[in-house]
Amino acid sequence: MSRKLKRQEKRKNELSKILSKINIFIFVATLIIFSALSVIMPKKTVSEIEKRELAKFPKYTKESLFSGEYFKGIENFYNDTFPFRDKFLQISSHINESKGIRQGDDEIKLYK
Repeated sequence: MSRKLKRQEKRKNELSKILSKINIFIFVATLIIFSALSVIMPKKTVSEIEKRELAKFPKYTKESLFSGEYFKGIENFYNDTFPFRDKFLQISSHINESKGIRQGDDEIKLYK
């Protein structure tokens, strides 16, 4: 292998390492930012888009802990109070509509 090819390969590897580090940094920063926002931002109680009351943080009881309902309630609470949840739902709805998938009240309608 010539020196030129070795140098090109070395540069390619260095660039690959740098891009990997950038990707990791962006991923970790996103996790940290959304975790912080989840704690800091006020929690909504009603979703105007879905026209329903959002899940409340569950009350702890031994029965709910051992039945698994307590952790299911925590999961529902965080799913409903995720930062910018309504915006993400709107974006998802627009993407689905652009693909021809329309969501009605109780059914999904596919258009060709």
